[in-house]
Amino acid sequence: MDTFDRIHSAIHERITNPNAFYYAVPWWEKEIEALMVDISASIRFFQQECTDEEIWWLGEIAEDLAEKTQNRELLQSMRSRAELVQDKQKREEALKDIGDAFEFITEEETMNSKLVGNKSEFAIEFAFLDEGHDTEISMYVEGKNILAFERAGEHLTTRWDLDELAEWLRHFIDEMAEDPYPVDCEGQYAAEKDETARDFDSDDDEEFDAYYDALDDWDWRHRWHPASSGAILADVYFQLVGDNVEISWNNEDAEEGVQFQCQSGGARIPRSTFYTVMDRFLKEYAEHWFS
Repeated sequence: MDTFDRIHSAIHERITNPNAFYYAVPWWEKEIEALMVDISASIRFFQQECTDEEIWWLGEIAEDLAEKTQNRELLQSMRSRAELVQDKQKREEALKDIGDAFEFITEEETMNSKLVGNKSEFAIEFAFLDEGHDTEISMYVEGKNILAFERAGEHLTTRWDLDELAEWLRHFIDEMAEDPYPVDCEGQYAAEKDETARDFDSDDDEEFDAYYDALDDWDWRHRWHPASSGAILADVYFQLVGDNVEISWNNEDAEEGVQFQCQSGGARIPRSTFYTVMDRFLKEYAEHWFS
Protein backbone atom coordinates (compact mmCIF):
# COMPACT_ATOMS: atom_id res chain seq x y z
CA MET A 1 0.00 0.00 0.00
CA ASP A 2 1.51 3.35 -1.03
CA THR A 3 1.47 6.46 1.15
CA PHE A 4 -1.59 8.02 -0.53
CA ASP A 5 -3.64 4.82 -0.11
CA ARG A 6 -2.48 4.48 3.51
CA ILE A 7 -3.62 8.00 4.33
CA HIS A 8 -6.94 7.61 2.51
CA SER A 9 -7.55 4.35 4.36
CA ALA A 10 -6.80 5.82 7.82
CA ILE A 11 -9.13 8.77 7.24
CA HIS A 12 -11.86 6.52 5.84
CA GLU A 13 -11.71 4.34 8.96
CA ARG A 14 -12.06 7.41 11.16
CA ILE A 15 -15.08 8.69 9.22
CA THR A 16 -16.95 5.40 8.90
CA ASN A 17 -16.19 3.59 12.17
CA PRO A 18 -17.11 5.43 15.40
CA ASN A 19 -15.65 2.54 17.44
CA ALA A 20 -12.17 3.32 16.11
CA PHE A 21 -11.65 5.51 19.17
CA TYR A 22 -11.52 2.39 21.34
CA TYR A 23 -9.09 0.38 19.21
CA ALA A 24 -5.75 -0.67 20.69
CA VAL A 25 -4.30 1.74 18.13
CA PRO A 26 -6.95 4.53 18.04
CA TRP A 27 -7.92 6.33 14.86
CA TRP A 28 -5.87 9.48 15.44
CA GLU A 29 -2.67 7.50 15.89
CA LYS A 30 -3.33 5.60 12.68
CA GLU A 31 -3.83 8.87 10.79
CA ILE A 32 -0.70 10.41 12.28
CA GLU A 33 1.33 7.28 11.58
CA ALA A 34 0.14 7.24 7.96
CA LEU A 35 1.14 10.89 7.52
CA MET A 36 4.54 10.41 9.19
CA VAL A 37 5.72 7.43 7.13
CA ASP A 38 6.91 9.71 4.32
CA ILE A 39 6.58 13.45 5.01
CA SER A 40 7.40 14.43 1.40
CA ALA A 41 4.69 12.11 0.11
CA SER A 42 2.24 13.48 2.69
CA ILE A 43 2.91 17.01 1.44
CA ARG A 44 2.18 15.83 -2.10
CA PHE A 45 -0.99 14.22 -0.75
CA PHE A 46 -2.26 17.60 0.44
CA GLN A 47 -1.23 19.22 -2.83
CA GLN A 48 -2.69 16.60 -5.17
CA GLU A 49 -5.02 14.07 -3.54
CA CYS A 50 -6.70 15.34 -0.39
CA THR A 51 -10.44 16.03 -0.63
CA ASP A 52 -12.37 18.78 1.13
CA GLU A 53 -13.93 16.22 3.46
CA GLU A 54 -10.56 14.65 4.32
CA ILE A 55 -8.80 17.90 5.19
CA TRP A 56 -11.77 18.88 7.39
CA TRP A 57 -11.50 15.62 9.36
CA LEU A 58 -7.72 15.85 9.57
CA GLY A 59 -8.00 19.23 11.26
CA GLU A 60 -8.77 17.42 14.53
CA ILE A 61 -5.32 15.77 14.57
CA ALA A 62 -3.35 18.84 13.46
CA GLU A 63 -2.04 19.68 16.94
CA ASP A 64 -0.80 16.13 17.61
CA LEU A 65 0.70 15.95 14.13
CA ALA A 66 2.55 19.25 14.61
CA GLU A 67 3.88 18.21 18.01
CA LYS A 68 5.14 14.85 16.76
CA THR A 69 6.63 15.94 13.42
CA GLN A 70 7.81 19.50 14.21
CA ASN A 71 7.46 20.00 10.46
CA ARG A 72 6.24 23.45 9.51
CA GLU A 73 6.18 22.68 5.79
CA LEU A 74 3.77 19.78 6.35
CA LEU A 75 1.45 21.99 8.37
CA GLN A 76 1.65 24.76 5.79
CA SER A 77 0.63 22.30 3.08
CA MET A 78 -2.38 21.33 5.21
CA ARG A 79 -3.32 24.99 5.64
CA SER A 80 -2.99 25.67 1.91
CA ARG A 81 -5.34 22.77 1.18
CA ALA A 82 -7.82 23.90 3.84
CA GLU A 83 -7.99 27.35 2.24
CA LEU A 84 -9.52 25.73 -0.85
CA VAL A 85 -12.41 23.96 0.93
CA GLN A 86 -15.64 25.04 -0.75
CA ASP A 87 -17.96 24.84 2.26
CA LYS A 88 -17.42 28.09 4.21
CA GLN A 89 -18.08 26.64 7.67
CA LYS A 90 -15.88 23.59 7.15
CA ARG A 91 -13.12 25.78 5.65
CA GLU A 92 -13.14 28.07 8.69
CA GLU A 93 -13.18 25.13 11.12
CA ALA A 94 -10.27 23.39 9.38
CA LEU A 95 -8.24 26.60 9.17
CA LYS A 96 -8.77 27.29 12.88
CA ASP A 97 -7.70 23.76 13.87
CA ILE A 98 -4.63 23.87 11.66
CA GLY A 99 -3.78 27.45 12.60
CA ASP A 100 -3.86 26.60 16.30
CA ALA A 101 -1.52 23.67 15.64
CA PHE A 102 1.37 25.97 14.67
CA GLU A 103 1.80 26.78 18.37
CA PHE A 104 2.94 23.19 18.91
CA ILE A 105 5.94 23.62 16.62
CA THR A 106 8.73 24.77 18.88
CA GLU A 107 11.31 25.55 16.21
CA GLU A 108 11.84 29.27 15.69
CA GLU A 109 9.96 30.83 12.79
CA THR A 110 12.52 32.42 10.47
CA MET A 111 10.25 34.57 8.35
CA ASN A 112 6.75 36.01 8.18
CA SER A 113 4.95 35.52 4.89
CA LYS A 114 2.17 37.68 3.48
CA LEU A 115 -0.59 36.60 1.10
CA VAL A 116 -2.15 38.89 -1.50
CA GLY A 117 -5.20 37.59 -3.36
CA ASN A 118 -7.23 34.40 -3.27
CA LYS A 119 -5.32 31.15 -3.80
CA SER A 120 -8.28 29.50 -5.50
CA GLU A 121 -8.13 32.15 -8.25
CA PHE A 122 -4.88 34.12 -8.23
CA ALA A 123 -2.58 35.03 -5.35
CA ILE A 124 1.02 35.80 -4.47
CA GLU A 125 2.51 34.73 -1.15
CA PHE A 126 5.87 36.24 -0.25
CA ALA A 127 8.36 36.78 2.54
CA PHE A 128 11.29 39.22 2.63
CA LEU A 129 14.54 37.73 3.93
CA ASP A 130 16.54 40.75 5.00
CA GLU A 131 19.81 38.96 5.59
CA GLY A 132 20.43 38.39 1.89
CA HIS A 133 18.13 40.69 -0.10
CA ASP A 134 16.22 37.54 -1.04
CA THR A 135 12.47 37.15 -1.36
CA GLU A 136 10.63 33.85 -1.13
CA ILE A 137 7.65 33.83 -3.45
CA SER A 138 4.78 31.52 -4.36
CA MET A 139 2.31 32.26 -7.15
CA TYR A 140 -1.05 30.51 -6.90
CA VAL A 141 -3.14 29.99 -10.00
CA GLU A 142 -6.45 28.19 -9.41
CA GLY A 143 -5.15 26.68 -6.16
CA LYS A 144 -1.71 25.56 -7.40
CA ASN A 145 1.61 27.16 -6.59
CA ILE A 146 3.09 27.16 -10.07
CA LEU A 147 6.53 28.10 -8.67
CA ALA A 148 6.76 25.05 -6.36
CA PHE A 149 9.51 22.53 -7.10
CA GLU A 150 11.29 19.59 -5.56
CA ARG A 151 15.06 19.30 -5.32
CA ALA A 152 17.06 16.70 -3.40
CA GLY A 153 13.90 15.52 -1.67
CA GLU A 154 12.95 19.01 -0.42
CA HIS A 155 9.74 20.81 -1.38
CA LEU A 156 10.64 24.39 -2.19
CA THR A 157 9.50 27.53 -3.95
CA THR A 158 11.46 30.33 -5.63
CA ARG A 159 13.78 32.23 -3.28
CA TRP A 160 16.19 34.78 -4.74
CA ASP A 161 17.01 38.45 -5.30
CA LEU A 162 13.98 39.35 -7.42
CA ASP A 163 14.83 42.96 -8.27
CA GLU A 164 15.11 42.31 -12.01
CA LEU A 165 11.97 40.18 -12.03
CA ALA A 166 10.01 42.85 -10.14
CA GLU A 167 11.13 45.46 -12.67
CA TRP A 168 9.97 43.22 -15.54
CA LEU A 169 6.59 42.60 -13.89
CA ARG A 170 6.04 46.30 -13.20
CA HIS A 171 6.67 47.12 -16.85
CA PHE A 172 4.35 44.33 -17.98
CA ILE A 173 1.36 45.26 -15.83
CA ASP A 174 1.69 48.98 -16.55
CA GLU A 175 2.02 48.47 -20.31
CA MET A 176 -0.47 45.60 -20.79
CA ALA A 177 -1.99 45.62 -24.27
CA GLU A 178 -3.35 43.13 -26.78
CA ASP A 179 -0.31 41.52 -28.38
CA PRO A 180 -1.12 38.18 -30.08
CA TYR A 181 1.49 35.49 -30.51
CA PRO A 182 3.34 36.45 -33.73
CA VAL A 183 2.79 33.23 -35.75
CA ASP A 184 -0.06 30.78 -36.25
CA CYS A 185 0.75 27.48 -34.55
CA GLU A 186 -0.79 24.75 -32.41
CA GLY A 187 -1.33 25.29 -28.71
CA GLN A 188 -4.03 26.47 -26.32
CA TYR A 189 -1.75 28.76 -24.34
CA ALA A 190 1.31 30.87 -25.13
CA ALA A 191 3.70 28.44 -23.43
CA GLU A 192 2.50 25.65 -25.75
CA LYS A 193 2.59 27.87 -28.82
CA ASP A 194 6.13 28.98 -28.06
CA GLU A 195 7.25 25.36 -28.04
CA THR A 196 5.49 24.19 -31.21
CA ALA A 197 6.41 27.36 -33.12
CA ARG A 198 10.10 26.59 -32.72
CA ASP A 199 9.92 23.56 -35.00
CA PHE A 200 10.09 25.94 -37.96
CA ASP A 201 13.04 25.70 -40.34
CA SER A 202 13.96 27.37 -43.62
CA ASP A 203 16.83 27.33 -46.11
CA ASP A 204 16.33 31.06 -46.53
CA ASP A 205 18.57 32.66 -43.90
CA GLU A 206 16.69 35.96 -43.93
CA GLU A 207 13.34 34.24 -43.51
CA PHE A 208 14.74 32.03 -40.74
CA ASP A 209 16.23 34.98 -38.85
CA ALA A 210 13.12 37.17 -39.24
CA TYR A 211 10.90 34.34 -37.99
CA TYR A 212 12.88 33.66 -34.82
CA ASP A 213 13.55 37.35 -34.18
CA ALA A 214 9.77 37.88 -34.07
CA LEU A 215 9.36 35.01 -31.60
CA ASP A 216 12.21 36.18 -29.39
CA ASP A 217 10.96 39.78 -29.37
CA TRP A 218 7.50 38.60 -28.29
CA ASP A 219 9.03 36.38 -25.61
CA TRP A 220 10.95 39.33 -24.21
CA ARG A 221 7.66 41.15 -23.64
CA HIS A 222 5.66 38.20 -22.29
CA ARG A 223 8.01 35.61 -20.76
CA TRP A 224 9.59 36.48 -17.45
CA HIS A 225 12.39 33.90 -17.52
CA PRO A 226 15.01 36.22 -19.09
CA ALA A 227 14.62 38.39 -15.97
CA SER A 228 15.19 35.52 -13.52
CA SER A 229 18.78 36.59 -12.69
CA GLY A 230 19.77 32.97 -12.04
CA ALA A 231 16.84 32.01 -9.79
CA ILE A 232 15.23 28.58 -9.95
CA LEU A 233 12.05 29.91 -11.50
CA ALA A 234 9.14 28.36 -13.39
CA ASP A 235 9.06 29.30 -17.07
CA VAL A 236 5.93 31.46 -17.10
CA TYR A 237 4.26 33.52 -19.84
CA PHE A 238 1.82 36.42 -19.32
CA GLN A 239 -0.48 37.68 -22.08
CA LEU A 240 -3.45 40.01 -22.13
CA VAL A 241 -6.37 38.32 -23.91
CA GLY A 242 -9.49 40.47 -23.95
CA ASP A 243 -10.50 41.19 -20.35
CA ASN A 244 -8.28 38.42 -18.97
CA VAL A 245 -4.60 37.82 -18.41
CA GLU A 246 -3.49 34.42 -19.63
CA ILE A 247 -0.85 32.82 -17.40
CA SER A 248 0.83 29.72 -18.83
CA TRP A 249 3.89 27.69 -18.03
CA ASN A 250 6.13 24.96 -19.42
CA ASN A 251 8.75 23.47 -17.08
CA GLU A 252 9.62 20.29 -18.95
CA ASP A 253 13.16 21.57 -19.60
CA ALA A 254 13.95 22.55 -15.99
CA GLU A 255 17.56 22.26 -14.86
CA GLU A 256 18.85 18.87 -13.81
CA GLY A 257 17.72 17.80 -10.35
CA VAL A 258 14.75 20.18 -10.27
CA GLN A 259 11.19 18.89 -10.69
CA PHE A 260 8.43 21.49 -10.81
CA GLN A 261 5.09 20.55 -9.26
CA CYS A 262 3.27 22.05 -12.26
CA GLN A 263 4.95 20.86 -15.45
CA SER A 264 2.77 22.60 -18.02
CA GLY A 265 -0.59 24.29 -18.21
CA GLY A 266 -2.35 27.60 -18.17
CA ALA A 267 -5.33 29.62 -16.98
CA ARG A 268 -7.00 32.95 -17.59
CA ILE A 269 -7.45 35.39 -14.73
CA PRO A 270 -9.60 38.55 -14.87
CA ARG A 271 -7.40 41.48 -15.76
CA SER A 272 -8.56 43.52 -12.77
CA THR A 273 -7.78 40.69 -10.35
CA PHE A 274 -4.36 40.09 -11.86
CA TYR A 275 -3.45 43.77 -11.79
CA THR A 276 -4.67 44.35 -8.24
CA VAL A 277 -2.72 41.41 -6.81
CA MET A 278 0.44 42.06 -8.80
CA ASP A 279 0.41 45.81 -8.19
CA ARG A 280 0.09 45.36 -4.43
CA PHE A 281 2.92 42.83 -4.32
CA LEU A 282 5.20 45.06 -6.40
CA LYS A 283 4.46 48.12 -4.26
CA GLU A 284 5.26 46.20 -1.08
CA TYR A 285 8.40 44.83 -2.73
CA ALA A 286 9.56 48.32 -3.70
CA GLU A 287 8.70 49.77 -0.30
CA HIS A 288 10.62 47.07 1.54
CA TRP A 289 13.76 46.92 -0.60
CA PHE A 290 14.08 50.43 -2.07
CA SER A 291 12.57 52.87 0.44
